[in-house]
Amino acid sequence: MSIWAIVASILPLAVAKMVAPTIVPIPIALLTARHGRAKSGIFTLGWFLGPIVVGDVVLLLVAAFALQGEAASTIAHALLLGLGLLCLLMTFQAWRLSASLLPIGRTSDPAAWSENVNRFSVSQSFFSGALLSSSGVKGTALLLSTLAVIAETDLDIVQAQLALLIFTAIGSLLIGTPVAIAVYFGERADAVLDALRTWLDLHGQAVVLGTLLVLGVWLIGKGLEGLLR
Repeated sequence: MSIWAIVASILPLAVAKMVAPTIVPIPIALLTARHGRAKSGIFTLGWFLGPIVVGDVVLLLVAAFALQGEAASTIAHALLLGLGLLCLLMTFQAWRLSASLLPIGRTSDPAAWSENVNRFSVSQSFFSGALLSSSGVKGTALLLSTLAVIAETDLDIVQAQLALLIFTAIGSLLIGTPVAIAVYFGERADAVLDALRTWLDLHGQAVVLGTLLVLGVWLIGKGLEGLLR
């Protein structure tokens, strides 16, 4: 399979991962701390590496159980269908509970939330990024969906690693934007970041709802296509 075919197969999932308006305020808040650029950059690195490590572990387990051929394809498509239904359920829940889409505690006390984030050490920044990226309902669903697509397309180990790298690289673009803004704009970065944070607060719910809805429909279609053919 060519690199472009690999990109096309996981691009919808990578874009869905990139759209993370509930997480972006964290690297923005880290920039206000001591050594803020380093902490925000380390958080982004953790966000990038977390799914790669977890994904490799899952791929090794799949290889250990020798799942391949038609059985692996059937399991992969069933997983895609289940994850698609989960995304639609999450869309409904997000629509009902808009406040829960923001980082925990931020809606009730933004100042205390920012102060708590500012206390993160460099190691805490890294592990927080890795944990948030590879866990949680959305993070887990996207990672498992990517692994299911890898299993469905029967990639070899090198191509599978390339697919994971592309998935996490594209998925880290928005998370890495705050530190890129801080480096590029310098002293003017605060105004740009404040505008970004305000926009995310106003439109984050709509972005999450739209992303989950489109992703859910795509996954259901992908799963049904494989199961019914």
